[in-house]
Amino acid sequence: KETVSSTSPHQEFTEHLVETTPEFTRANQVPAVATT
Repeated sequence: KETVSSTSPHQEFTEHLVETTPEFTRANQVPAVATT
């Protein structure tokens, strides 16, 4: 994965947590959008 600008490591990590932890999505939905 060379396209760092397309998907940052933090975003991939967040998406991974979202897939594994639904509660994390609701708890950090606003910060996630703000980061993006």
